[in-house]
Amino acid sequence: MHVPYDTEKFYYGFPVYILAYPDEEVGVGITTGSSSYSLGQMVMIGCDSTTHAARSIKRSDVCSLNLFGAEAMGLFEYAGTISGGDKLSDTHVASSNYDGIPVLDDSQMSLVCRVLEATDDGTYTHFRCEVTARLVDSDLIDERGRFRYEELRTVEYVGDARRRIYRYFSEQVERFGTFVRAFKESLQS
Repeated sequence: MHVPYDTEKFYYGFPVYILAYPDEEVGVGITTGSSSYSLGQMVMIGCDSTTHAARSIKRSDVCSLNLFGAEAMGLFEYAGTISGGDKLSDTHVASSNYDGIPVLDDSQMSLVCRVLEATDDGTYTHFRCEVTARLVDSDLIDERGRFRYEELRTVEYVGDARRRIYRYFSEQVERFGTFVRAFKESLQS
C-alpha cells in the first residue's frame, strides 16, 4: 500500500558526474552534478542557475559530462562543494581538449556536448545538448570493438530533503529482454 511521502525534493537514482567546461578565469572549470538524462544524440543537464558553472557553460555553449566510478568519490565531493578557484589543478586531474571542449582523461566515459538551448526555470538552468562524441576508456571496449557493459561502474545519487546517499553498481548484469518471456508466461497461469 502506498502512503504519501512529503519532501521538497527526491532523487531516485541518477549517475554522478563531473562537468568540465571552458572557464575564462582558470582555463578549465569542473563541478559535480547528478541531474541529467540522455536520449539518442541528446543529453539534458540541470544546474543551479546561480553557479559559476552554469554561467560559464552559457557563455561557451560547450561542456563534457564525465562519468567516473567509486574511485572518484573524493573528487565528486571536492568538485561539488568547493566554490571557485582552479579545482582542476587543485585536484591534479588530467584533462585534454577535444574539438575545443575540455574532457577529463581518467573518466570511464565522457559525453562531449554542444549546448543547443539553455532554459532558466526558477533557480535552475536546463541545458539541452547535442552529444557530439562519446569517448570511453579503452578498458571498456573488448577485442571485437564492443562495449563491455559489465565493466561500467558509475555511482548513483539517491536521496531527499533530509538525507542524500551514494549507491554503487553491483556485478550483476542481464541482457535486455531476459525477463519478458517468463513474465508473459506467469500472466497466463
